[in-house]
Amino acid sequence: FYKDDTLTLKKEKYTGDLKLDGYYYSFYLSEKYVTVIFLYEDGTIIKGSHEMTSTKFQGIEEYLKDLGLLLQDVKNHKSLIGIFNTKSDSILYEKWYPSNGSKHSYIHSGKILNDSTFIINKSQRKGKKRIKKERVYHFKKYSPKLDSTNNCLD
Repeated sequence: FYKDDTLTLKKEKYTGDLKLDGYYYSFYLSEKYVTVIFLYEDGTIIKGSHEMTSTKFQGIEEYLKDLGLLLQDVKNHKSLIGIFNTKSDSILYEKWYPSNGSKHSYIHSGKILNDSTFIINKSQRKGKKRIKKERVYHFKKYSPKLDSTNNCLD
């Protein structure tokens, strides 16, 4: 029996300038894949990645419908849920990832460039070597926003 990592970031109400009425996206691997992040005022983050099957935004919107259905059905799906914090122009988020029967948590960090763009350039699991990677996230307005209610966070 494996035990999931405990998230170390504390959930805090977000009061910064990043837009919250949509999602942030980043394409990678020659734009074949996309990562989508929703940020919520209560400090919750929902993050998922998906292989693109259609044109850029049509593919994202199709994926968001599937992600929304998954979240409605599985309110304790830890690998989609996490916590984010900001301080000045820095952003951090921590979430779980599946690993051999348990969920490991990783903290990702980066810099806020403006109210609709941020860069994540570091990732680290507690006690492990920091991984440098750079992914730029851009904002896109989207409604209705996915429900962030879940059974994973206090």
